Amino acid sequence: MTNTASRSLDFLPRRLPCTDATTSYTLTCMLQVDKPGGSPGGLGLFLAGAALSLVSVYFFVDSVRVTTFGRGIVSGGIGGWGGTGSTAIVFLPLFIAVVALFYDASKQWAWGLFLLGLFILFAEILSRLEFFINLKLSHLLIMLVSFAAGLGLILRSLKAQPPGQEQS
Repeated sequence: MTNTASRSLDFLPRRLPCTDATTSYTLTCMLQVDKPGGSPGGLGLFLAGAALSLVSVYFFVDSVRVTTFGRGIVSGGIGGWGGTGSTAIVFLPLFIAVVALFYDASKQWAWGLFLLGLFILFAEILSRLEFFINLKLSHLLIMLVSFAAGLGLILRSLKAQPPGQEQS
């Protein structure tokens, strides 16, 4: 008897006869061996394309720097163009809501004010963020080309390959 662990999965049929009258619906019917996309494409192409795309995305995201700058929507709008905006005004609705909710948590207006305060706080934080890419143009082009190549390999692996050119 041969060792089944050393053999590949080529001995399994592509589609198991799950609808046959003699076979009941079992776990073997759910574990059908297919290539990516259900077609005889290339699993190796899919994995290589996914790895290439993920590495490109990682290097791009790693090169983006985030900082805060200026005044936000709420604190900058209250101070006007030449005035001084106060950041403390952002926390006022949230502060009033927390006090009211600790006093009586059944108040609907307090929950609404709490959600409004959270929304204002997140809008203020997001409006102050500034993104910039600290990257050379050559590195950016390499990342974009490798990402596009990875997507191309993924899409090619999902397409059915001719019978003589199947890749695994």
